[in-house]
Amino acid sequence: MATTAVSSITTPRLLLRPFARSDTAAIASHCGDLRVARMCRVVPHPYGIAEAEFFVDQVCSRADGRIYAIVLGGHVVGCVGLESISGESATLGYWLGAETWGLGVATEAAGALIDHAFGGLLDGLERIESGYWSENVGSAKVQSKLGFSLLGRGPLLCLARGC
Repeated sequence: MATTAVSSITTPRLLLRPFARSDTAAIASHCGDLRVARMCRVVPHPYGIAEAEFFVDQVCSRADGRIYAIVLGGHVVGCVGLESISGESATLGYWLGAETWGLGVATEAAGALIDHAFGGLLDGLERIESGYWSENVGSAKVQSKLGFSLLGRGPLLCLARGC
């Protein structure tokens, strides 16, 4: 699948841009919150600056993903990305700092990324998948608003939960 480089995406309230080393304190603060970490597959707990630096330096630079900082009011408040990009599919993931839960930020950010993905960011893309834990009502609402359909239930990996 061919990809097109996009340095940033804007919405009425948000800027989605690549993460920078200067974002590590915000990343560590948000992901260090167990309420956030336990809703993410690959965020360990505890989570500190070293983990945030690894995320920015290694994870965000992988060729099989497009990962963006979510910036609201000049502050990094979360992350949205497409990973495991191969063939006709990709996997949507996102997290937000707890202070922005319930404000529509995840829906706006993920919706913008999905629009760009199907609009040429990822040539040949036909399907985007995602998942959430059953107790994460917020993510269930986000995915419903974005038009996702429930295809099944099953276990999810979660480092912060130890599973």
